[in-house]
Amino acid sequence: MRILYFILIIASTVGLNAQSMVSDSVSTGAQYQDIVYYNLSTMAKTTTTNLNWHLAFSVRPSQYPTNTLQGVTVRYNEANPATAMQVYKKAVTDTAFYTADTTGLSTWTLLHDHDSNMDTGAFNTDLNISAFNYGWGVYNSALSSKNVEGKTVFFIKIGTSEFKKLRIEECTYDTAWRISYANLDNSNLRTIHINKRQFQGKNFAYLNLVNDSILDKEPLSADWDLSFGRYTALDVPGIDFYPSTGVLNNKGVQIAEVITQNVAGEQYSSQPFSSSMNVIGRDWKLYEAPDWFISDTTVYFVKRKSGDIYKMVMTGFAGGATGKIYFDLGRINMATAISEINTTNAIINVYPNPASGMVNVITDIANTNAYITLTGIDGKTLEAREVATGLQSTTIQMHSYAQGYYILQVRDGEKTYRKQFILN
Repeated sequence: MRILYFILIIASTVGLNAQSMVSDSVSTGAQYQDIVYYNLSTMAKTTTTNLNWHLAFSVRPSQYPTNTLQGVTVRYNEANPATAMQVYKKAVTDTAFYTADTTGLSTWTLLHDHDSNMDTGAFNTDLNISAFNYGWGVYNSALSSKNVEGKTVFFIKIGTSEFKKLRIEECTYDTAWRISYANLDNSNLRTIHINKRQFQGKNFAYLNLVNDSILDKEPLSADWDLSFGRYTALDVPGIDFYPSTGVLNNKGVQIAEVITQNVAGEQYSSQPFSSSMNVIGRDWKLYEAPDWFISDTTVYFVKRKSGDIYKMVMTGFAGGATGKIYFDLGRINMATAISEINTTNAIINVYPNPASGMVNVITDIANTNAYITLTGIDGKTLEAREVATGLQSTTIQMHSYAQGYYILQVRDGEKTYRKQFILN
């Protein structure tokens, strides 16, 4: 009878595994005024306004010799209509900050941030990394310096008529920025210092050119995978640049895009991953007045920096009224370095999966002093209880926990078994 009962319980869980999809959404606010940073593992969302900054300065360390650029990246808030920014530089060799003016502005080249590479901002235009020329400045290899020193005057238009001229004076020992800017008549001259160490673990520090404030706006880079919001797209056919709302991935996160007629059934199968940050981007949706249409043939597989892979399907877009973006999400695999997990003879069965309110755990324990442990996806223990030997059914109440991914672990003697489930 015990064997028959155990078989019936296992049969009830067929088809419920780590590939189960859950629905989620983020809101970028009315007219896309916010940026939302999203953690695939915990489904945590960090929302910050996109209206209060003009320039973003990298606070990451340069990686010599593989990526020195990432420590000297400078980007700007072009896509946001609230700032209505445009950035120009008069000439590559123009360093006459105090005498510079906007004569001939209509013939100058408008600069844009790269939309597929986080490390290449508008202020890095015309870079030559082999010569340690980073666009806005050049590395001084003298023993007494070791700084990247500014060589270019930039002109920044804010709104319809306000102009400022700006020079990035230097990035000192890869630890601090010094930036000078003023009105065209040299009034309101400001020199701002940004200490990278104050933003350790982040990607960028932000500067407001109107009130001169330095802003800490991002979560730690380790705590997010995707950002939802407005950015300047450079991949729109027939258009040099276009303010768009979409999804960009964090540095170190890779994405594979698959076009398929079987979105629900498409499974990860060693698809080629790309490090470009706009693989999801903007073109999963199409506007045909008065409605937005979502691609029903596109699946994204997102590989986190940990190696975990998630399946993501975009399902809806509310437009400028709320800026809400809808999607389905499911984990495909989980990277692990724990060698003691037995994947061929797991003794733990969990249902329903996805769960709602409570979850049932079926165990068949051989040893005494065994415990069931519930942990978050971050490894933090939420609760633990002893479980008797033999075939047992244990119910765990989940009402007090947020939706997301959880792990149930059973230690039986020298072996540990784990099962992940989703809480809706």
